[in-house]
Amino acid sequence: MPIKELYHSWNHFVNRLRPEERVTRKRNFVWLLVGLYQSRSVHLSKIAEKIPGLTRLPSRARRIQRFLENRAVHVRDWYEPVARRVLQRLGTGKLRLILDGSKVGFGHQLLLVAVAYRKRAIPLAWTWVKSSRGHSSSWKQMALLSYVHGLIPAGYRVIALGDAEFGDVKVQKLLKKWHWKYVLRQRGRYLFKRKAQRRLQRLDSLVSQPGQQVWLEGCRLTAKHLYQVNLLAYWQPGEEKPWLLATNLSNPQATLKACAHVDRRNLRRFERPRLRLGEYPFTKFPAFICLDVGSHAALCLAPGVRLAGDQIRSAPLGRP
Repeated sequence: MPIKELYHSWNHFVNRLRPEERVTRKRNFVWLLVGLYQSRSVHLSKIAEKIPGLTRLPSRARRIQRFLENRAVHVRDWYEPVARRVLQRLGTGKLRLILDGSKVGFGHQLLLVAVAYRKRAIPLAWTWVKSSRGHSSSWKQMALLSYVHGLIPAGYRVIALGDAEFGDVKVQKLLKKWHWKYVLRQRGRYLFKRKAQRRLQRLDSLVSQPGQQVWLEGCRLTAKHLYQVNLLAYWQPGEEKPWLLATNLSNPQATLKACAHVDRRNLRRFERPRLRLGEYPFTKFPAFICLDVGSHAALCLAPGVRLAGDQIRSAPLGRP
């Protein structure tokens, strides 16, 4: 699609999205989208190269940088209508949410909640945590999940699939309160107690070599909480470490099937690049690059987004 047509199409959408926003902010936002889509890069210099104009390249890059640093631009206010639209367009009544925490640069961690759709992870909400080491707190995770809970239409069935970052018992209790199903990875050092037994043991003691699988119902997780869950320990051949999973699903087949939909090998093309903070726009809008280095993510904000097949395609304005 020609740049002018792309610009006017997105500009029309952003004007409907933020009708009362300042014109300069909307214009810079649209050019950021155009640059991301055309360059298929998250480098500001590469994005600026695709923005037409008589000004020099450094000037165009600083223009985008100033927009990203503008404290008057509240990301959730801009992105929330898009997240709601994505959820409505999926329209299946059943959602698989991916809960992920990753270290980005030095001293920062990104917590992300995305919806799985045909080998893609479409971001719904995210938050930054300043942390040079260790993990984010459970209350930060629950605050993020509570925001996402408010986005999901009533009546949807949800299954949350998360890494060990979201494996805290407090998070599990919150998901159960909402009647969500969940499969959350656990750390091997966690202790648990089998049903009708008093002795505690480590989770990583359940399996010792690839190919082994252990399913335990009604276990008590962690010495502190003794929270009742089902546990699945599965060491897939070819993997370096086993999966140690806590779930409220009723059997191991359903648990493994849920995990298979969001296996990282299936989503590898769409993971976030491991880049340094400060030079790239994902410090403010990580949703742009969570999918295929920006190109598909930009389409999530385009007018007439239509999810179809293995691609995210753009449809004419006003067409579902």
